[in-house]
Amino acid sequence: MRSLAVFLGVFAVLPVGIVFPFAGLLLWAWIAFMSPHREAFGFAYDFPFNYWVAAATLLAWVFSQEPKRLPSGALPGLFVLFAILISITTIVAIDYTYAAPLWDRHIRTLVLVFAVMALAVSKLRIQAFLWIVAVSIGYYAVKGGVYFVTGGAGGLHGPDASQIADNNDLALAIVMTIPILNHLRVTSANPLVKLACLFVMFAAVAAVVGTNSRGGFIGLAAIALGFTIFNKPKLGTFLVPVAMAIAVWNYAPPAWFQRVGTIQNFELDESASQRFAAWGTSWNIAVDRPLVGGGFSAVETD
Repeated sequence: MRSLAVFLGVFAVLPVGIVFPFAGLLLWAWIAFMSPHREAFGFAYDFPFNYWVAAATLLAWVFSQEPKRLPSGALPGLFVLFAILISITTIVAIDYTYAAPLWDRHIRTLVLVFAVMALAVSKLRIQAFLWIVAVSIGYYAVKGGVYFVTGGAGGLHGPDASQIADNNDLALAIVMTIPILNHLRVTSANPLVKLACLFVMFAAVAAVVGTNSRGGFIGLAAIALGFTIFNKPKLGTFLVPVAMAIAVWNYAPPAWFQRVGTIQNFELDESASQRFAAWGTSWNIAVDRPLVGGGFSAVETD
């Protein structure tokens, strides 16, 4: 049933994207960020939805009356140079067979980035795109946060075979979405929407704690600091991170405090030691191959 629902939902909306390319872009972004097919079982699980949606959106954009240019400034050019750079480093990678799939994933991501630059040309469209991001990652924040708060064992992960499958990647995605949720909360005129955004923000904090990711904890600390420094000096803005910190302090399980506490003695942690070793190897590769490096994940093994 889930596979059928995802399949019918995507291909029911796709014709709208063919007529209005920006709608296709939103559908493309939803699948890319949320990977809804990975939450299904059956034929939809491995179906290349994004391939068909991206192809239809790009073709619709080419034949539409939408502007055919990227925004001015240095940013688009830097992304183009980055795409060229990773292509060269992949061709001469230490392990091409390992680097090539990662190059493919990054290039497809950059194509989405360029499509957003070309089509998100108004405040309304930018806001709509932010809502897609918030809904896509917010789904996992609420799902994971509620599971964790109601007694889940922790160790949350994202959908299988997605870019947020790993607990650290899921924590990073959720942490990055919290400022977006706050922006949508502040800019919305509907009190219910404001309340919903606030609820998802609290759920996001619980979900990050539930991932047992130490990087996620550091990200939350950075977000809390940013809230207090960069937002306007309002009592509500100050109370939000304080309330979240109190909730974490009182309700996070002892295992989480033990996990985070290992940051203080990182030199004794095996995971940290492996990272330091990987950084040292990466430095040696950079010295030995300063122009082309080692390619994607040159220090990783299957």
